[in-house]
Amino acid sequence: MITQTNDSNFLDVNHSKLTELIDSAAGLDKLTSIESLLKNCSNKYSDILTLLQSNINSLLHDIPPELLQPDSAVDSHQSSPSAELAASNSNMAALSLELQQLQNLYESLDINVQPISSLGPSHVDAFIAVDWQVRLDEFNALHPDLDNIDCDKLKKQKDNILSQLLGSDPQQLYQEYQNNPKLLDTYNAWKEPPVKPCEWSFIEEELKSLPSNIPTQPSHDLEALQASLTDVQEQIKNHHLTKPSYTPPHPSFLTLEIDLDTVQALILQSYGSIDEFLAHCSNLPAVNKPITPRPDMDAITLTKDACLSRILKRQAKIDELNRQLKEADARFNDVDEQLTSLNNTLRDLHARAVSNKPNVSIDEVTQYVQMIQSDYGRKKVSDAKKKLKRLQQILDKFQEYHESIEQDEQQLQRLQQELSVFEDNKEYEYNPNCSVCRSKPWVARIAELKNSIKTIEKALNKHQTALNKYMVKYHEGDTQDELYQLQQWLDEYDEDKYQSYCRLLKDWHEYDKSAKEIEETNQKTVSLQKDKDDLRAKQQQLQALLQESNDRLSKYRRMVDTIDVAKEWDDYDEFVLYHKLLRGRFEKDLDAWKRTFFNLDSKLNGINRDIQSVHAWNNYVANVIPKQQRLDRLKAQYHDWEEYRRLHSIVLSKTLIEDILPTLGEYEMRLELLDNIKKQEKLNLKRRIDLAQNAFNEHSISHARLQERMETHNRLKEQYLLSVQAVNHLQFDADLLKIVVNDFKNYKKWIYENHILNHIVAFVNNVIKLSCHHTTKPFQLHFVVGNANEVADDPQSFKGRFDVHWLIRNHNPTTDSQPTHIVSAKLASGFQKFIISIALRLAFTRFHNNPPCKQLFVDEGFIGLDRNNITMVPGFLRRLLDFFDSVILVSHIEYLLENVDVSVHITRNPDNRSHLQFGPQLSFH
Repeated sequence: MITQTNDSNFLDVNHSKLTELIDSAAGLDKLTSIESLLKNCSNKYSDILTLLQSNINSLLHDIPPELLQPDSAVDSHQSSPSAELAASNSNMAALSLELQQLQNLYESLDINVQPISSLGPSHVDAFIAVDWQVRLDEFNALHPDLDNIDCDKLKKQKDNILSQLLGSDPQQLYQEYQNNPKLLDTYNAWKEPPVKPCEWSFIEEELKSLPSNIPTQPSHDLEALQASLTDVQEQIKNHHLTKPSYTPPHPSFLTLEIDLDTVQALILQSYGSIDEFLAHCSNLPAVNKPITPRPDMDAITLTKDACLSRILKRQAKIDELNRQLKEADARFNDVDEQLTSLNNTLRDLHARAVSNKPNVSIDEVTQYVQMIQSDYGRKKVSDAKKKLKRLQQILDKFQEYHESIEQDEQQLQRLQQELSVFEDNKEYEYNPNCSVCRSKPWVARIAELKNSIKTIEKALNKHQTALNKYMVKYHEGDTQDELYQLQQWLDEYDEDKYQSYCRLLKDWHEYDKSAKEIEETNQKTVSLQKDKDDLRAKQQQLQALLQESNDRLSKYRRMVDTIDVAKEWDDYDEFVLYHKLLRGRFEKDLDAWKRTFFNLDSKLNGINRDIQSVHAWNNYVANVIPKQQRLDRLKAQYHDWEEYRRLHSIVLSKTLIEDILPTLGEYEMRLELLDNIKKQEKLNLKRRIDLAQNAFNEHSISHARLQERMETHNRLKEQYLLSVQAVNHLQFDADLLKIVVNDFKNYKKWIYENHILNHIVAFVNNVIKLSCHHTTKPFQLHFVVGNANEVADDPQSFKGRFDVHWLIRNHNPTTDSQPTHIVSAKLASGFQKFIISIALRLAFTRFHNNPPCKQLFVDEGFIGLDRNNITMVPGFLRRLLDFFDSVILVSHIEYLLENVDVSVHITRNPDNRSHLQFGPQLSFH
């Protein structure tokens, strides 16, 4: 919630928030757009207010006036919406209770009315219109004897008769009796009832087991057929003895593709006659198929004997080369062991030399020891230490007071700046004699600031006096150069250093001895390494000759193997051709034998079929015909039993229909009339339930509409109240923005003067501190803000502009009452202008809301520096690398050329073109 504040002190209360806004902008360019942004916000707020006001007017048309008033404000004769909703809730509760009671009563009636309801509303109305109680009274008057009948006994008798009928329909049996009354005479003619012979399923199974085909009577005699069968079996047995046989040498010969004519023609072409071929091949051993592929004999130019002779000669040469190579390997291993031993010795010597080598050079150690042994005694050292201690105490006190003065100056500057805010602003003017003005909080703050400034000035003067006193003591005593000489003299004449340098001189003697041994060992190592290289070259030469001889030996062996393989393939081809001839003859004889065997087997099968037909006829005569006659007798007995049972069922159905069913029908009609009375009562109750349910549903719909209308009205009322609240809130924000827009010009100046320029000056002064050294006079940058002149012709062009006057505050440590003097930046020295220009550019680059710069480019920026100030430039530029990745200089000063990492010389050629020459690279960035 924004609370309204006084317009006059609005900037005083909220200046901290705007300061945070300026700091968060991270750039000076954001401040110039704030004023236009505020004006746009003010215009938008006005538009929003207009839109909300129109929205409120439209809401007022939709909301009834009574909803905008509380319930107590409504007239007594007019019911409120909440009262209507309460009455509707009570009516719904009463209807729901009545409906529940009717449903409970309907469920308590245990009778089914679904068949009547399923016929339709017209049947239900007709059923309800009948007076079933009158019909029941009329029926009881016509049948008064039904009360004396035992209905349960009649039902049991009926059930007993139905169980004996075995599923037959009594009405159908009684109809058959009416059609033929003589059936009772047939039934009474049986003196004894027939007996059931067996189950009909047994007869059916036996009939199914009889054969369906009747065999024909054979014309042959069984004995003659048996004699023919024995004769044919003997012929088959003798024929088996004459079956040709063939044993292949290998299982693969069973699947040979044989053309006997082609094989015989090939044998005649190669061997002259088949008999000679058989005589030649009958003594051949079993030959397996070669594993290697069939060789190409065209590439073989030597015989097998010539190849074997060359193999023997080449093997002798290889043995000689192996002997020479073993001798060379033994010599090489011997030299390698000697070289390894020398390397281990050399490694030990190096480790010992490195561990014993001093970290100070031999010349420095020798010079220092000689100087100590020939120079002054210990008395001068003691006097120098006392003098050094006294000077060091003076310097510590000087440093302590100097730091206190700097802290007091910083605190004094901060308090003065805060006091200037109150003094320069006309809004903080007050009358000291007015009690109302003295009660304001900032008046007390101004008094507190003035008291603090006086206290700090007293302490600052006290510390400055003490500092001047110690500075006089410091100048009366020794200077800084004398202190540095004393410290250097004490370092040179340190007794511990002298003793350590004597030990270092002894270590240098040990190191020289180890270095000499290392040099001798290196010479031996070089000699052995040369011998090792010669032996390695000889080994490589012998290995090359040995490899050539092995290649030739392998070539001759491959030729011998090829000749042997070709001989194996010739033997295999002859062996295969021989067995193809044998297999072809065997298959020809086997085909003739199979045809004869097939004829004998066909004859044997014909005789066996004739014998089987004789046996089938004999079996039919002996077994099937007697069984058929027995089943015919069983079927006749079973049909008699079924006829008797049918006549017995007709007699039972006559008794049931004529004696029992009429009485049971009258009793069941009476029960049906009683059920109709109960059904009529339940249907009437169902109608009452439907009417109550319809009334409840209609009331629920009207109740839901009433609730929906109430929720809509409440929501519109809430939107109306929120809109009114938003209009009030936005009206206040719009007024507040107008105040900000009107006072922003003065506040913009206040922001620059009290925040932005202070940040820039503080950053610039930090950079200036980085540049000063012991030969540079310290100085700081300050500023004064003044309004710019307004333009008379165009007053709108003045947008709160102001001027910033840059000032230089030079520090002078020799003065005591006025420690600084201020001059304009235009009167600064060349050194000061150079440092301030770079520092201001760094500050603007940092506070600007743009991507940071990666490089700094300085073009002839050192021409205004004297020879003392030029010495600080390299160190100052190196400190600038905290803000940039690299610094690029363009200068003709030789001193700067010697202190850069990368130098580029530009030389002009006679043809008006320049030549670039890059100098040495050190380590600048």
